[in-house]
Amino acid sequence: MNRAQFDGETYNQERDYSRLEAGVTAVRTFMLRHANKWLTPTEIIEGSNGKDWASTSARVRDLRKPKFGGFNIESRYYRAGVWQYRLVPGEPAQLRIGGELDRLLRGKWDSK
Repeated sequence: MNRAQFDGETYNQERDYSRLEAGVTAVRTFMLRHANKWLTPTEIIEGSNGKDWASTSARVRDLRKPKFGGFNIESRYYRAGVWQYRLVPGEPAQLRIGGELDRLLRGKWDSK
């Protein structure tokens, strides 16, 4: 997988890249393993070893960007102010045979 570039006014590659890449990889892996399943923020945080919803939700938003896979992440209101999210497999290159989902399902996931 190509090394995606994070950005933003306060982003510093030396300081932030490893942490952000680990976070997006963990969220992507967890959501791919649970594709089509509605997940609460708590489930995503716990399943991806996240620390809080602010940083985890940013990684979920990253997954929607083309440079991080352009995944189709849907959201819906659940209850009591809680939303749910799900990754719906579709056309992104990562989901084609030989891509990330294929490697994940075959147990060949490389999180580097």
